[in-house]
Amino acid sequence: MPVARFLKQFATYFQNHRLKVFSILTAVALPVVFFFQNCARMSYDPEAQAVGVLSTSRDPADTTKSLGALAVVGVTGDTDSVKDNRLVNDKIPVFHWTESINATSYDVVVTQGSNVICQVANVTALTVRMSDCQLNNGSYVVTVTSYLGSDSRSSNPYPFIVEDAAVNLTIGTPVIDNKNVSIPYTVENPEYLSVLQCSLLNKTTGALLNKQECTSLRQMDYANLNYGDYIFRVTVLDNRGNQFEREREFSIVQPICNPLAIAPADDNCEKRLKANVFFHTSLDGLPEWNKADMYISQGIPAGTIYLSDIFIPTRSFTSGFPGISDRTEFFGMDIRARMKPSPEMPAGNYQMALLSDDGSIFYIVSSDGKSHIVVDHDYGHGTKLKCGTKAFAFTEEVNIRVKYFQGPRLSIALVLLYRPWNPDSTGKAPCPYPLESRDYFGPFPVPLDATSYPGSAFDKLLQDGWKVVPAESFALPL
Repeated sequence: MPVARFLKQFATYFQNHRLKVFSILTAVALPVVFFFQNCARMSYDPEAQAVGVLSTSRDPADTTKSLGALAVVGVTGDTDSVKDNRLVNDKIPVFHWTESINATSYDVVVTQGSNVICQVANVTALTVRMSDCQLNNGSYVVTVTSYLGSDSRSSNPYPFIVEDAAVNLTIGTPVIDNKNVSIPYTVENPEYLSVLQCSLLNKTTGALLNKQECTSLRQMDYANLNYGDYIFRVTVLDNRGNQFEREREFSIVQPICNPLAIAPADDNCEKRLKANVFFHTSLDGLPEWNKADMYISQGIPAGTIYLSDIFIPTRSFTSGFPGISDRTEFFGMDIRARMKPSPEMPAGNYQMALLSDDGSIFYIVSSDGKSHIVVDHDYGHGTKLKCGTKAFAFTEEVNIRVKYFQGPRLSIALVLLYRPWNPDSTGKAPCPYPLESRDYFGPFPVPLDATSYPGSAFDKLLQDGWKVVPAESFALPL
């Protein structure tokens, strides 16, 4: 084992066991020697104790761990999910605070004036629901104290109020369509509401872009916004004279066109398919997701891209999604478009196929919004072909959907193909293409100016009558 790795593992071990490594000596045929410093000693300073402040007494050479600062983030409840200093229409508080570095536990104390109302000790998380602390309407203070052995550190007192039968406001998820945004919000107990003011701010500069009274509305719509980061803020004034704010941040990301292609284009490229991108919740792809729908249903929405067609020959993918993320693995795409007959692909009965690395599925979306599978090429695999087993009756414009995911890097591929339906004596069209190889289009990586080498597996598909669905057959979804 390399020396650096050996030392790193030992340092981690002692850190986890509350020991401080002072020096590590290594030499050939000599043992590794560790020197440890005694733990700090804690004492109350009489004057500090009078105002509730702890004083720490340490040896001059003491370099043991020290506790980091912490702060209360806010209070929520079973129904009030906004972390702030108001608990409305709820009596059982849930407190949230920041981490105090090196802390092993926390105590939480709620006071009203000089009276301790409730408290809980030895909390190991950064939040606690105090089920035995049912609060009445009024003003309170919460303080959180972190501990490391006999050492402790307290947050600043955090005042909060409890109100019953009070106005509460929740801002929903912004719906973003290119540069247009709709932001819904709901008002709880509107009979106590006096006025709402809705504001839109530039998050980067803090500039106020729009402010208007919005008491009678429950959704704000903004059109033709510039690319950038924004804050939507609602100021609430109730008929008791209380005022508070709710905020929701969102971003208008410049749409990226063909980021998975060999030569990605800018925003001015011809957009024909719209794809929502989803990332795995972890950078290492664990737990493993081996189906496209897992990324789409459980992943983190990352942004929207546009494609001119579905022709991504096997290539190395290292650039990520410009303007969105540099993620090159563990992502999924939900691609939607309208597909219509074109001069190159006229109306007719076809056999459809997907050539991809990793999994992909091609659907037809019916008028009731349901997706019907035409080609199922899901799960993790290298570049290989999967054919549809039933005729695709392409007689008029239809809505389509393609789900795709990329597992571990490095290569990607996604190609939608078709050929005339030509069933055998059993009524099925054959698909004798079991090859799985990143050299499907020729020696990997394929050069920028080439999509197939003569004699390659892809070249054989073309000779057998397969064609790539032309760009002219696609249009953006309505």
